[in-house]
Amino acid sequence: MADSIEGSDTALRRIALAISGGQDRLSLAGLGLEALPPQLRPLTGIRVLDLSGNRITELPVWIGRLTALEELSLRGNRLVALPESLSGLTRLKRLDLADNQFVEIPRWLGRLDLVSVGLEDNECLLVPPPQVVAEGTEAVLEHLRRRDSQSGGARTITLTAAESAPGTAAGTPSAAGTAPAAPVTAANSGPPSVPRSRSRAAAIGIAVVLLAGAVVGLMLHNAGGPATAAAASPADPTESASALPSSSPSALGYSTAPFAGSLSGAPSTQPAAKTPTAAGSPDASASASATPTPAASPRVGVVTGFGGLCLDDANARTVSGNQVDVFTCNGSNAQKWTVTPADDTVRVLGMCLDVQGGATADGTTVVLNACDKSASQEFVPRGNGSLYNVQSGRCLDDPNSSTTPRTVVQIWQCTGNGNQKWDLPS
Repeated sequence: MADSIEGSDTALRRIALAISGGQDRLSLAGLGLEALPPQLRPLTGIRVLDLSGNRITELPVWIGRLTALEELSLRGNRLVALPESLSGLTRLKRLDLADNQFVEIPRWLGRLDLVSVGLEDNECLLVPPPQVVAEGTEAVLEHLRRRDSQSGGARTITLTAAESAPGTAAGTPSAAGTAPAAPVTAANSGPPSVPRSRSRAAAIGIAVVLLAGAVVGLMLHNAGGPATAAAASPADPTESASALPSSSPSALGYSTAPFAGSLSGAPSTQPAAKTPTAAGSPDASASASATPTPAASPRVGVVTGFGGLCLDDANARTVSGNQVDVFTCNGSNAQKWTVTPADDTVRVLGMCLDVQGGATADGTTVVLNACDKSASQEFVPRGNGSLYNVQSGRCLDDPNSSTTPRTVVQIWQCTGNGNQKWDLPS
């Protein structure tokens, strides 16, 4: 704690000197900072900013107001996402994101005229894929631009008046330890999560689920039963990562070895039954139970999987793209899930279970994102104990029937095996 306080004091002294001296370069490297000091906000003329070697977990939206930035180093932090306000830094040429915890680099980064982007040592990075990262900056930017064009192109990002008010560090953790929603408004009025392209199949899937819900509601009404439209119950906003017991994953992150092994071609214990019977469809043996069982209200509690491990929000983080793993059951808020039959979402700490990038391939990791009513966030409980993802046609899966805490969960062809059975709250 003393080191953290000393680092913060050093940072404030350097910022004050930079402001008074009109400096255009500032180094806050290696000070143990967990968030950007709001005192940085007046430095709109800063050209070079070094934040490497800290413990920063999230960037505030107001960093997009440092429009003179040409070089920004974030190497060696704990970042898993970037605020879209960075897309407004049109002068930025060099961006170092190496040695963080990124899973996906947002496609809008390709809009910047960068000459260098560092992505090495992000062990969980899936997008861009490792082979693209190995080809260098131009290949990375081209990959992101292609994804961006496929998603419909640029959005208009505007910082709100509340965000620009002095003394408010928007997007940074509050004293209670929670991270408030980033005050960003977009032309499409969408949530501040990573944008994903929506296929025709996804749209049809949503329509089918809505129609099925309407039919079930009408049947219940005609039968004299309760016809309720249960809304998702967001987590108590006072809940924070600080409430996590000491037995939870440390703030340094989680082991990625089990997940990395599944990508590297190592021998897998997944059963042969995983061979699809039809592209994008569940296996025939489980198809009869694909219809969700109607329920009157959301159910809150732990979700227990193979080997008695609990479904877990890794490090109790509430940022888009945070990974979901299995971990020793500990009763923390990171394991208090809300299963909502009204929209087939599975929520924790106000975030929704989602498939990374809206993908449909076997082995795609499952993450948390802001709830946006997309088909990739619909996980339908089935009679055989599985959670069926509507968009991908696959099931929530504990890779290789792992009983190792911190194993990241994924989607896989539905098999009905024990590693796809989840005990939901009653």
